[in-house]
Amino acid sequence: MKWNWVWILLPGCILVMLLADAVFPGFSAAVPQNAVWAGLILWGLEIVLRPLLVLVALPINLFVFGVASLFIHTWMVYLAAAWAPGYEPGGFWEVLAAGVLIMLLERFSTGLKEIIQKTKKVRDKAAY
Repeated sequence: MKWNWVWILLPGCILVMLLADAVFPGFSAAVPQNAVWAGLILWGLEIVLRPLLVLVALPINLFVFGVASLFIHTWMVYLAAAWAPGYEPGGFWEVLAAGVLIMLLERFSTGLKEIIQKTKKVRDKAAY
């Protein structure tokens, strides 16, 4: 199975929504399964909608040195929490903190992807 950023991001999105429910008082899930559903919705939004928003916001993002990406992540977290059944999003600052978590997770998954690719190249060279 090919591990790319899409599959690395899935457990991270679920973990972010579970952490947001546990840590931030504004987020509330009736049961933990609702947080998992919110994570799955967040994952879908990150795959489908986020690239389009980043493309549209590219001129603004270049002008403000990437801060627009943070607000795109924040909006994705808010949408996922609002659309999930039985999961209520918190206030602005709590959703912003969850957006920071998802942004850090994306940076981590990008680094993990590079490490996996380098390890594969070294292993392939050693096989010859």
